[in-house]
Amino acid sequence: AVLEGSSDQAIVGGASYCKSDSLVLFSAAQAGSNSGSCPFGQVADGLVTAEGYVALVIKKLSRAIADGDRIRAVIRGLGVASDGKGKSLWAPRQEGQVLAVERAYPDPADIARIEYIEAHAPSTPVGDAPELGALSRLMSRHLPAGRQIPIGSVKANIGHTLETAGIASLVKVVLAMEHGVIPPGTTARQLNEEFDWAGGPFRVPAEPLAWPAHADGSPRCAAVNAFGIGGLNVHVSLAEHVPAVAPPRPAPRVEDPEADAIAIVGAGCVLPGALTLEAFFDLLDRGETAITPVSADRWDSSRALDRSGPRSWHTTSDLGGFVRDFVYDWRRHKVPPKQIAAANPLQFMLLEAADAARKDCGGPASLDRVRTGVVVGTLFG
Repeated sequence: AVLEGSSDQAIVGGASYCKSDSLVLFSAAQAGSNSGSCPFGQVADGLVTAEGYVALVIKKLSRAIADGDRIRAVIRGLGVASDGKGKSLWAPRQEGQVLAVERAYPDPADIARIEYIEAHAPSTPVGDAPELGALSRLMSRHLPAGRQIPIGSVKANIGHTLETAGIASLVKVVLAMEHGVIPPGTTARQLNEEFDWAGGPFRVPAEPLAWPAHADGSPRCAAVNAFGIGGLNVHVSLAEHVPAVAPPRPAPRVEDPEADAIAIVGAGCVLPGALTLEAFFDLLDRGETAITPVSADRWDSSRALDRSGPRSWHTTSDLGGFVRDFVYDWRRHKVPPKQIAAANPLQFMLLEAADAARKDCGGPASLDRVRTGVVVGTLFG
């Protein structure tokens, strides 16, 4: 694939390993299925976790053409949005999904050129329905009356590859373009009756659907959705590469390096020995350490500690930096106490630190909620 307007080249990839932690997580949330994955299906009762490893080499289009590369597809647009506050972690909001799609098309007229949509559709009741509703609401504004776009989900074929779900969907669309065939959209025998399939803008192919190249030489266009837990929404506008009608290159911009510099205007933290930013500075100022032996409420060190030397399933040290005495006030974000008891406490430490950082820069009123992004890095499992 090539990315319009990008710098030289990069390898973009992801890895997903199907481990017991994932199964436990989705089972506890009642989001896993014991029967199978059938996106858009009437009997869709949960996702099936899967593993996979995917990598793409992407280049600036002009560079790929100059290098004589086989250009498998062109990424024409990318839209990202976050839902913001919703009913729960597992219940997405349509507003964020619509915004992500709209941001991928600077010219809204290009939405009408979409010929296939690879949906996120994890095969969960709370995931499939909002996505169909959001897309239907948006596409109906741009499509002629009566036109229906094929829609599908790779989750029916390989399951939900979690961290690589979006990129696996993208590869599926690239292969569909190359082979001129849109694959069947789901393994479901009966589609969800709550969606108006007859009057809506979508159809789910039950059999392979021919997708020939355009006689006028214009590129075939498709879209890929990747919507994550907690409301992270990504939409990719994809097109085949047709040399005769290659999209025009944008004129180079002269940028001020200072204008693109990043200013830190707020901070917050929850750390060992320091549950606030002020406490962290005090700890540093005193030159003290918060490293201690593990406490009994974390794990029984006597079962794992062996200072004589390394051996399987044991450790030679019981030292660590542990966050202690952290108490989350559920009233602050109106998270039900039962949900807190079943959740990873790191999630609430994140909320606490984010709240502190937000207050440090003037509070919620100082932020443009539509244009504020949230990026989180964490170790899962």
